[in-house]
Amino acid sequence: MRPNEKPTPLMSQIADLQRTASQVRRDIVRMVSQAKSGHPGGSLGCADFLTTLYFHTMDRKDGFQMDGKGEDMFFLSNGHISPVWYSVLARSGYFPVAELGTFRHINSRLQGHPTTHEGLPGVRVAPWSHLWSLAIEEQFYLFWPWMVLFLRPARLLPLIKTLISISVVWRFY
Repeated sequence: MRPNEKPTPLMSQIADLQRTASQVRRDIVRMVSQAKSGHPGGSLGCADFLTTLYFHTMDRKDGFQMDGKGEDMFFLSNGHISPVWYSVLARSGYFPVAELGTFRHINSRLQGHPTTHEGLPGVRVAPWSHLWSLAIEEQFYLFWPWMVLFLRPARLLPLIKTLISISVVWRFY
């Protein structure tokens, strides 16, 4: 922010998202370091994106229902970035943040690749092949080699605008 410039609501939102993304990055480093195993690079690189999705863009309901009816859904294809997803899920209230300390421990729900049989709230589908495509009726899908995000079309433009805003703000710091 420039001197004498008054903060706008969007600037406040972006600052909140940046603080959350920074905390997510700290979680990732702690998780991978404590486990002495994992792939931190991809997770660290996706922290801004997943933070923006879960804390700003996605329409989610309180609680967790496997069917996801009436809410936006995120499906992870690249299980190697599970630390970022686990951190964002915990910080979004799906499960206690303290559970992040069990990453890759025996009998932990937080394994190297997310699974549905562990009963972890927020995980609807286990990661699968890195190269796939999928379309769902009346839903827009974004496809990357590592993830698919299901958003109603009205939610796409705010996501793009927010990600651009975060990128621009980061460049000025």
